[in-house]
Amino acid sequence: MKKLRIGYIGAGNFTNRRNFPHLAEHNVELVVICDLIEEKALKAQQQYGFQKVYTDFEKMCDQEDLDAVFCVGPHRVHYAVGMKILERGLPLYTQKPPAANGQMAQEMADLAKAKGVVYHVGFTLRSSPAFRDMKRIIDSPEFGKPTGCIVRYLVRPGADLRASAIDMNSHAVDAGRFLMGDIKELKVVGVGKQPGKRNYVATAVFENGGLGTFNFFSDLHSASMCSFEVIGEGAWPEGRMLISGSTTGGRYYAPESPRGGLPIGELKEGEGTHHASGSWGDVESFLNAVRGIAPSVSPIESAAKTMHDVDNIIAQLEALGGA
Repeated sequence: MKKLRIGYIGAGNFTNRRNFPHLAEHNVELVVICDLIEEKALKAQQQYGFQKVYTDFEKMCDQEDLDAVFCVGPHRVHYAVGMKILERGLPLYTQKPPAANGQMAQEMADLAKAKGVVYHVGFTLRSSPAFRDMKRIIDSPEFGKPTGCIVRYLVRPGADLRASAIDMNSHAVDAGRFLMGDIKELKVVGVGKQPGKRNYVATAVFENGGLGTFNFFSDLHSASMCSFEVIGEGAWPEGRMLISGSTTGGRYYAPESPRGGLPIGELKEGEGTHHASGSWGDVESFLNAVRGIAPSVSPIESAAKTMHDVDNIIAQLEALGGA
């Protein structure tokens, strides 16, 4: 299999924690690293083996023959830089969120479609072993149509409402859509602004007729920052799955399963934290899509829908006086 020639924009903290440590494992050639701060790019070159360093991404694209581009930074960078990368007809990976709102994300989706290129958004929960197992089980005849989804997710009280929602809680909304399907209707309940707190609940009606709640609380402990429970109608009326605490695993309560359910999302031998979080599988999904092996598990078309839903939640909260 041909090694893909990679250009990477952004050498910040997130990338150093989540993508750089395993990037070379994906049968790629690390052609160039680009960052506005040259010292960061040089450090990444030395540590991870990139061949060249740039501080101007336009020059990078002009002068290098690239098969795909990663762009990881704030959402304003994803949009401003990403649109120019897509305009060049290059396959693009950005982290979430792809843009500040649904309209801008849709612009990116429309441009990627017009150019006929892959644009993958790093909603990494979709690529974690636990969520892959959940999706596989949900799609099975045994589980039946998913009828309910209960989500709890930590929300940051310090950041402004929009920044918090599009950064942290877009993960929860996207994961809910991944497991249950598109959202038809959202209704938000909040208790208003409270010093040092941010608590609100969004009830959802999904296109498949299922119901869900997204419970966002700043009081959640970071050790249990998220939990996802999905209920299926199946042959067994109490069939359900639960992931609690993180993306490192969960339980499937199925017909004739032992007390305590069956484990899901277990790591294979040789896999570690980057597999558990979904970061490894997220990068692999993008590169497989570029190679034409399999569709992206998190395409921009879906991410734009997630951002529209997040916009809806924010608008309702603002109408209620914030949170």
